[in-house]
Formats: sequence, structure tokens, C-alpha cells
Amino acid sequence: SGASGMGKRTLARVMAQYLLCTGEGKPCGVCPSCVQVRENNHPDVITVTPGKPLSPEVKAGMAGIPVDEIRHVIGLVGQHTFVGGRRIVIIERAEKMNPAAQNALLKTLEEPLAGTVFLLLSESPELLLPTIISRCRALKLHPWPDDVVMAALRAHGVGEDMARRALSVSGGSIGRAIA
Repeated sequence: SGASGMGKRTLARVMAQYLLCTGEGKPCGVCPSCVQVRENNHPDVITVTPGKPLSPEVKAGMAGIPVDEIRHVIGLVGQHTFVGGRRIVIIERAEKMNPAAQNALLKTLEEPLAGTVFLLLSESPELLLPTIISRCRALKLHPWPDDVVMAALRAHGVGEDMARRALSVSGGSIGRAIA
């Protein structure tokens, strides 16, 4: 969990690379699995994003994550993996799951299939049901130090004056500073 732009999605992708890596020095960043995760097309990584449904029964553009979307994901998790290893489920903005969706996810979180890892990303974890929170390991991301934000801005080709202005309004968020 953490504010917008703190790196939750990036961390989830690196964790997925680590868990699916087939190379040396995990994550190696160059094996087929690492490349597929980085390019968002690994067949064993399921990403749930509000407004971008995976289920044909859910309308695109919905603000939240409805129960039908979570039921669809649970069905996908029950299928064989494509590469034969782990399956990673990333739920972005997990607090956007409605209560029925959260309750549908509970049983699977309690007893996931072997090799299945769920990563619930949230800007407001207090909006998740206590039963969901109790079944997760929490990791709170804190604001980045100024020198790290500045280095990221420089790496994106931002000039010094603009970088200093972006830093002053970023609140330690690399994503916000870049935006």
C-alpha cells in the first residue's frame, strides 16, 4: 500500500519477475519470463484493474471491481499455468473491490492453489474488509527521498529547473513528479 506514484505497480512487477524468473540471479531481467512480465504479456500473470475487465460479463469503464470480475479471476486461477510454474494475480486498486467481490476472494486467499501468489495493491487499505487484511502480509511504501526522485527525473530527461519544481510538489512520489 502507499500513495499514488510510490511504486506499488513497479514493485508488484519486480516481484512477479522474481517469482517467475528462469535465469540466474533472480530476477535476471533477460530471460523470457522476465521480459514477458516487463512487457505485461506473461500468460501466468493476471492483472485486475478497475475499469479494464477481464470477464466478458463486466462492462468496461466501471469505476470499481465487481464480484463477477473476481469470480472470473478465481476461475482463471483454477486452470493450469501456461509455463508450468507459478501464477501471479495482481489486483490494482484493491480497495475498489465491492464488498461482494472481497468476500468472493476470501476463500481463495485463505486456501490458494499451490504456486499461486496474490498481490493486492492499494492506496487506501483501510477500505478493504478486515477479513481481507487479516489474510495478507502488509507492506507500506513510504515517500521516496528527494535524491531518488531527482535521479528518476534526470533519468527521464527532465531539466534541472523543472526537476526541482516537480520535486517540490511530488510529496516523495516519483510517479507524481514525472507527471
